[in-house]
Amino acid sequence: MQIDVLSQNTLKLTLSRLDMFDLDIKYESLSGKNPDTKRLLSHVLRTVKLDKSAGVDFSGERLFVEAFPRPDGGCMLYISSLSEDEDRTRKPEKRIIRPISPAQRKSEKLLCKFDSIKELEGVCKSLIWHKTDTSSTLYSNENEYRLIIHSNKKKLITMIVSEYGEVLDEDEIGVTSEHYQVIVHDNAIEQMNEVL
Repeated sequence: MQIDVLSQNTLKLTLSRLDMFDLDIKYESLSGKNPDTKRLLSHVLRTVKLDKSAGVDFSGERLFVEAFPRPDGGCMLYISSLSEDEDRTRKPEKRIIRPISPAQRKSEKLLCKFDSIKELEGVCKSLIWHKTDTSSTLYSNENEYRLIIHSNKKKLITMIVSEYGEVLDEDEIGVTSEHYQVIVHDNAIEQMNEVL
C-alpha cells in the first residue's frame, strides 16, 4: 500500500493486487456503504493524521473518493476533502446520463492522444457529428490530452481519431489514469463539444 499526499486536501492511495487480497477487498465492491471500504479509508486517514510531517487531517470533513482499477489487479483511490464552505459554494457538475444499450455493454476501450486543444476540439466535434454513441473520460498533463473512449464502433472511432491524433496501446490506460489529471469524468466528448 502506498499513500501519496498530493495536496493539503488530496491523497492518492495505490493498492497492489496483493494489498487487495490482504485487505479482502475487490475493486467491484468499493463503495461508501461497504464496511470493508470504510475500514480501509479509516486506516488510511488515521495513518496520514499520525504522520505530522504530512500536514493533512481530514477529521470531520466530507470526503470525495474516486477509484480506478490498475492493470495489475490492484487499484488507485484519490481521496479529497470537501470543507463545508467548498461544499456549499461548489456548483453541481453538469452530467449527461444515458441508459446503457446492449451494444454499449459490448464496448471496447480506446485510448486516444492529442497534442493540442485544437486537435481535441476537432475530434470531439467529429465524433458527435458521426453519432458514435460513446462514453468517455478526458485526462491531461502539461503536454497532451488523452481520451479514454468506450464504444462498440472501434474501427470508425480509430479512423476519426487518426485524423486528429493517435490511438495508443491499451496498456497505456493504467499509466494514463495514474499519471494524468482527470479533467472530465463522464461523457467528456459531449461536454467538451459544448465548451469548445
